[in-house]
Amino acid sequence: MHKACHFNRTLGIGNTVGRPSMASWVSLFLLSFGILLPSLQAQQQDSLAALQLDTRSFEQLTALEDSLESAGKNQQLHAVLDFHIAKAKSEKDTVELLTTYRLRTWREEFDNAIQYADSAVQLGKYVPDEKFLTKAYYTKGFLLYEHIYPEEALDEFIKSYNLAEKNNNYELIVDCSNAIAGLKREYGKELESIVLLRRSLSYLDTYKEEINYFDLTYLITLDNITRSYVQTKKLDSAFYFVQKAKDLAKEMDDSQSYAEFAILEAQTNYYAGNFTTAKDSLEQYIINFNNLPRADALFYLGMIEGELGYNENKIKCFKEYDSIINSFDYPLIDNVKQVYRYFIKEAVTNKDTKAQEAYLNRLVYYDSLENELEQKVKLLSFTQFDVPEQEALKKGFM
Repeated sequence: MHKACHFNRTLGIGNTVGRPSMASWVSLFLLSFGILLPSLQAQQQDSLAALQLDTRSFEQLTALEDSLESAGKNQQLHAVLDFHIAKAKSEKDTVELLTTYRLRTWREEFDNAIQYADSAVQLGKYVPDEKFLTKAYYTKGFLLYEHIYPEEALDEFIKSYNLAEKNNNYELIVDCSNAIAGLKREYGKELESIVLLRRSLSYLDTYKEEINYFDLTYLITLDNITRSYVQTKKLDSAFYFVQKAKDLAKEMDDSQSYAEFAILEAQTNYYAGNFTTAKDSLEQYIINFNNLPRADALFYLGMIEGELGYNENKIKCFKEYDSIINSFDYPLIDNVKQVYRYFIKEAVTNKDTKAQEAYLNRLVYYDSLENELEQKVKLLSFTQFDVPEQEALKKGFM
């Protein structure tokens, strides 16, 4: 059960759900060459035999897969998925095979995942119930988005949205609207993103009883709209929606999401000039994050330290930020150029020509990435999908 677009854990900064640990990769590598130690191979076969896969229905296999994924048992998960696919093929169950291909898409590296996604789409065209093709298009769109193919992702999301609207599939209408809104926000169309997200909230309020995973879908929408309001510096609206999100996360007993919203609220407080309040939240919740989400929080904490006059603390935050960015091979993320401009200024002040040159090269590199991004923006077209702003205003979506 994979709900896409869930903050940075899904739509945005990568997704690691279902991917094997390093130890698992070693075992998979050995398996692929047939040199896994016999004792270990026998243990795995015994473990799979104990699951009694032959006796399970398709529904029971899906439940087992969810359980194995939650438990982090990735080798068993892949084996069960392989069995699931083989069973669907042997029974010539097109719907089940399509569904299992979609499940497998979330648990593969891109080259394999896109093949499963394409297979699901092709099978979906032969299934009378269009909800399966709708989901297949959405799955492929999310996969393409995640691996930074925005134009191709947009095409799939629009296909999915059009089918969802045709069949009154309200959950996928909202999911696709959120995905397209995320693309709009990332590619400089924040106000259009807000129009879509307000419409998503309206759908959610109207069709609550017909939407599976309503709370999670609502939480995702609140996250997206808050970020759009923060980016456009409409801070009163950002505060309103982030508070709603925190309240809902608390009701859901979702501590990780609550922490994410607390960080987002801290960012809003930063732009509002409430530095002490923002700092307190960042220091309290930053421990919940690693990798790029932590880098994002460190940027704001560093900026606040600078505003409060603690320049050494600012440097410390930015140094850790740089270390994280380095570990990800310097991706283009929000505020990154601001950090390196600061480092250049410090290097000039300290007459450190070597550091100055290194950070200047970093800026040149990011300039080139931004130029590439601008070219993608020019290619990206929303005209197949866009709701005219005046129509949105009339319907109260803004």
